[in-house]
Parts: sequence; structure tokens; C-alpha cells
Amino acid sequence: MLGELNKEKEAVEQALRIDSDHAELLHHYAKVLIKEGKANEAAVIIERLIEQDIRNEALYETYIYYQRIRTDCRALA
Repeated sequence: MLGELNKEKEAVEQALRIDSDHAELLHHYAKVLIKEGKANEAAVIIERLIEQDIRNEALYETYIYYQRIRTDCRALA
């Protein structure tokens, strides 16, 4: 599974090198970061995307998922 995640991340990063402002790619990249345990980095991306497109429900779903992970991590600490 970790190998698949690395391949996914590499593919998204390669696509972002072509178009670094592509909203769907950035959203996908944020999801990859969450899977890697880098939720805080993902939140920065998601927040920026929400500012650009406040009607995109998928962004809010990802942001809520991030908040749940963050809350769970705090509870475990």
C-alpha cells in the first residue's frame, strides 16, 4: 500500500509541475498528504482552495475529514 501511495504522490507531483494552480490536482495532492499523515500541510492547501471556490462541496468534505483526523490525534496524545 505504501508503494501505491508513493506512486500516486509522484504522479500528482508530476502533474502539478505542469500546472501548479490546477485546483483538482491540488485537492488530490492534499488528500495524498492526509494519507501520509501530513494533515496540517493538506489543510493549508484545502483552505486556499476553499477561498478560491467557496461552493465546492468536495473541498469541505476533505477539510472536515482533516479536522476529524486532527481531533483524533489530539485525543490519542
